[in-house]
Amino acid sequence: MKVLIVDDTKDIVSLFRDYLEMRGDCRVSVAYSGEQALEAVKNDRPDLIILDMIMPGLSGMEVIVALRKNADTSRIPVILASAIAEAPEEEERRKLGIIEFLRKPVNFKLLNSKVGELQSMMN
Repeated sequence: MKVLIVDDTKDIVSLFRDYLEMRGDCRVSVAYSGEQALEAVKNDRPDLIILDMIMPGLSGMEVIVALRKNADTSRIPVILASAIAEAPEEEERRKLGIIEFLRKPVNFKLLNSKVGELQSMMN
């Protein structure tokens, strides 16, 4: 499974990357801004995006809106993460294809469960 991690904090990116690579079934790429994320998605479409909600430049929500406007990227599942922002309402999450909201520090058991569920649906 190809996973794109998008966060402006390098330590957070490292935590996600290390955890997903330890699983042994994820190929991880990273972006440190919303703009980099959109470019990365265009160059190598991931199966899942783990996206920080608050970043300089394009926010996580702005990235999601941009992805949903493009037919090629409109169905990529997103796990949204934030230390301080409130989770979007359930209806908005469903509408935007957000499969989970993770509060930082991240519950890696929940992340593992969501990645496993997504892989099962892909197979």
